[in-house]
Amino acid sequence: MAVDALEFGHYLRGLRKARGLTLVDLNKASGVSQPYLSQIENGKAGGVPSPDILKKIAEPLGVQYSHLMYEAGYWDWMNDEDADPLYAEHKDLGFVMHQDKILYGEHELTEKDKKLIILYLEALFLDRQ
Repeated sequence: MAVDALEFGHYLRGLRKARGLTLVDLNKASGVSQPYLSQIENGKAGGVPSPDILKKIAEPLGVQYSHLMYEAGYWDWMNDEDADPLYAEHKDLGFVMHQDKILYGEHELTEKDKKLIILYLEALFLDRQ
């Protein structure tokens, strides 16, 4: 589902105002710059914020990270293989493991996590070659 950046920005502004926060307050609580927060709220940030930004602002806005991910449209493409062009082209887990950013629920995999998973998969399939 394509999410309109301006509508999402207005949604975030509503959450912020409902908590009685100013942009400066949200900046201090999240570490996201006040000018960038303003751009997001006004639909001028070049699309919806990244998962990393959503994670930073979720708690100060009083919502769960997973809720913001859903509202921003990330869960739809992650759960719908027809909506994700990469998934439709590449169903190989090896391809996925070499992407820059991989999420497992609310957790972003580190390079160490990826290496451990690849080692586990290699051991799992060792006797199947």
